[in-house]
Amino acid sequence: MKYFIGKKFNGKKFIERKNNLEKIMLDIGVKNNIDKTETLISKIKEEICRNKINIKEVLKCFLQFNTIFLEDESKNIIGFLIFDIINYKESYIKIYYLCSMEKYKGNGKILLDKIKEYSKKADIDKIILTPGLDGNILKYYKVNGFEIKGLEMIYNVKGGKN
Repeated sequence: MKYFIGKKFNGKKFIERKNNLEKIMLDIGVKNNIDKTETLISKIKEEICRNKINIKEVLKCFLQFNTIFLEDESKNIIGFLIFDIINYKESYIKIYYLCSMEKYKGNGKILLDKIKEYSKKADIDKIILTPGLDGNILKYYKVNGFEIKGLEMIYNVKGGKN
């Protein structure tokens, strides 16, 4: 598993956040991606997520936020999770895209478990996402511990109700 930081970090405070992100990723067994951005983007095929996601939107988020990639034995990308760490009144992770190239292989769960592990180590309370209104997607996130709250789904990292 590898990660990529698309976000630009300027200023001392943001450099500290970047360093903390890198440290925790290494602690949870996710390696920094040493590929150049263009090489990495070329590994993401035009037909991603079983044609359910617009590649242009994904690439825009990829270059703006953080991404965890799941690879197979041949180093092909078989899933990814694009997220950001939000620090306002409380810290939380916002998931923008969770994509598994293959259905029913457990890739999405592996990525969700990794971001949950990251959140615990980073002392982040919640993971938030805005899923589509597809009943199967809502059920999938509920099975993985998320609760519906308005238009969002929230995973409480430390346990308990939201």
